[in-house]
Amino acid sequence: MRALLLDNRIAIYNLSTYLRHLFDYVLEITTQNEVNMGRQLALFLTSKDEYLLLDYLASIGNIEILAPAIEDSKGKIEDYITSSFSTNYYRHWMYWIWNKRFEWKPEFSWSVFRSQYYLANINNAPFIEFRRSNVQENKVGRIYWSKYFSAPNGLDYDVEKFSKWYDTLMRWMIKTAAGKIKYSNLNTYYFPGAWKEYNEQTFKDM
Repeated sequence: MRALLLDNRIAIYNLSTYLRHLFDYVLEITTQNEVNMGRQLALFLTSKDEYLLLDYLASIGNIEILAPAIEDSKGKIEDYITSSFSTNYYRHWMYWIWNKRFEWKPEFSWSVFRSQYYLANINNAPFIEFRRSNVQENKVGRIYWSKYFSAPNGLDYDVEKFSKWYDTLMRWMIKTAAGKIKYSNLNTYYFPGAWKEYNEQTFKDM
């Protein structure tokens, strides 16, 4: 009996040691992927939910919303700045959110194809990307920080401080979400309006 108990204790110890090493390995791989690939959160928001997002962003920092899909850029950052998200979802489906606590000097280049200026140093800007969603069409949106993925030579701003700000935003979004569903093994968070819309649509399809 004592031998059996000893064998069980050894087995449990070996299993716990294995799991601890496995956890350390997964953490190392996850951290490495995060460093290389950036960080994102898959989302569904309605237009009303987007106002919640804008209000919260304004409460945690001095931000500017930039619209990449502008009609005519004259080589000034003011051309891109907007106070809200457009009602034209199909043209303005993506925005940049600039945390102005982190210094960044925009640089412009001329596009022969579009016959206008464009932001040339977007890859190392202290921006996060907001990609809009559409519940009716099942188009998933996201909040995304590219981190080093688009800037292999490094970033000019304080990455650690920016990461803490981004973590604060992600925690709020997860907490604010009214529902969560997995798509392609990726947790996708629904804000209150989007969750209501999703459930109403699901009920109609039943």
